[in-house]
Amino acid sequence: MKHLKTLALSLAAAASLCAAEPGLGFSVSNDSNAITAPIRLKGGIVLEPGVYFSNENEHSGSSKYKYKQYGVEFGVFKHHEIAPSMEFFYGASLYAGQRREKDEYTSSSYKYINNVIGLQPTVGLEYQVNKKVSFGGKVGLDMYHEKECGYDSQYNSQSTFSSLFVRMYF
Repeated sequence: MKHLKTLALSLAAAASLCAAEPGLGFSVSNDSNAITAPIRLKGGIVLEPGVYFSNENEHSGSSKYKYKQYGVEFGVFKHHEIAPSMEFFYGASLYAGQRREKDEYTSSSYKYINNVIGLQPTVGLEYQVNKKVSFGGKVGLDMYHEKECGYDSQYNSQSTFSSLFVRMYF
């Protein structure tokens, strides 16, 4: 995960030197939120480093459930204008992070810490309100490998996802 962070930061720093428009974004999906720093390059390429996070707490009777996830992500997307102020885009994000779950019952408690690395091929639409503000949505496939810390338990999985986002460019 350390090497992935270094790669993402290096690419973001290099891209910012030739960036046409750096920005700041926020996205919301069904299971996490993300803060991104989209960098629009010439030719319709957008680099998108960011961090993602979520936090859930559930209480029912004598049990408590806590779920947290966080990590870093880096995406590369190609944008095509399909109408004035409307762009179609496609690309992929690579991410690495950690999931923490804790179940607490009256007589016992279980704690899971899992390291996760994944790839998200994505398509979406972005509407430019003006030169500085846009919003949109994206859908994709989430393919990931998860390994439980301290155990040999690991697995690969996939699911679909969707998210909404807003971006401001400087």
